Amino acid sequence: MSEKSKCACCSLNLLPGDFTMACSKCCLLYHDNCVSTIIKLPINKINVSKWACPSCKPRTGNADATPVRATKATLQAETSNITTRKKPSTGATLTVDLKDSSPVTSSQVQQIVPNAIDELMKHLNSTLAGFVNKELKSIKEEIGEIKTSINFLSHQYDDMKKMVLTKLDVVDKFNKENQELKINLRELDSKLNILEQQSRSSNIESPHVERKAACLILIFFVPQHQFNKNIYICLCAVYLPSPLKPNVLGHFIDNAGRVSELEDYVMVLGDFNLGTLQVFMPQKTPHTEGRHFWNLAISPSAAPIMANKTYKNFMMRSTDRDCSTACQNIARVALELSVDLY
Repeated sequence: MSEKSKCACCSLNLLPGDFTMACSKCCLLYHDNCVSTIIKLPINKINVSKWACPSCKPRTGNADATPVRATKATLQAETSNITTRKKPSTGATLTVDLKDSSPVTSSQVQQIVPNAIDELMKHLNSTLAGFVNKELKSIKEEIGEIKTSINFLSHQYDDMKKMVLTKLDVVDKFNKENQELKINLRELDSKLNILEQQSRSSNIESPHVERKAACLILIFFVPQHQFNKNIYICLCAVYLPSPLKPNVLGHFIDNAGRVSELEDYVMVLGDFNLGTLQVFMPQKTPHTEGRHFWNLAISPSAAPIMANKTYKNFMMRSTDRDCSTACQNIARVALELSVDLY
């Protein structure tokens, strides 16, 4: 190794990134720190172009200008308070035990470099291990939270699945019952149709024979107002089916007449199915003394349209007050039902 690749002061190798100064006379290279230590001045106050090493300077009466090759201990003591500027490197700081005027040999380098690399690898491994362990710890915590959330959602899903299956079973049960009810309803409809056909099988229809409506008179007896004694009222419930036929109405009149002959007070309630009525108050006769009644006459001209009109609960509406007053003191009610003569 040439002398120019070593520092003329400390005999250490000059690396490509080191700051060096060259003597203006002999051109030997020195470290900036070594030059600053020798002349005891900051490097920024030295004239680099005219600087000369101690060997090239003229000698004076003392030994101040004598070049001295610094040892490791002396160099460290003198440079402990000096800020050095070095290029950053990945390797560790190399410590070399220097002997007086002894350069570093290749064997020493072979011993120093592996040790430095081992120390660097240990430091790097410990740093990486700490960083990785820290990151893995946070990742494990997050994974644990995710696992807890997944377990919770899994339990919720299982509960919802059980609930849905239960509801589906109930719906299936209702569907089966609905189908059974539909079948029963169809059977009942068919039976009802058969019964209606059997009931109508004995009817005789004569569409070309004209019917002549008769003039019929209905007598309805209405009780008088009594507030100071009990009154016996005969209450008749009547239903005249539509279309209204003379024979049915005649049967009803006969029954109502028999009841009115036996009872003093008669109240007739029901659905009379009468389209048009002529109402008038008859004169009192000795036969009707003590009884208050109405005559309702059906005119012959109104008979053809009676089948298309209905008048429901005529007596109930026309005698609301009479009925409500009389029924408060009813002791006994007799029910006379008319026979349907279809």
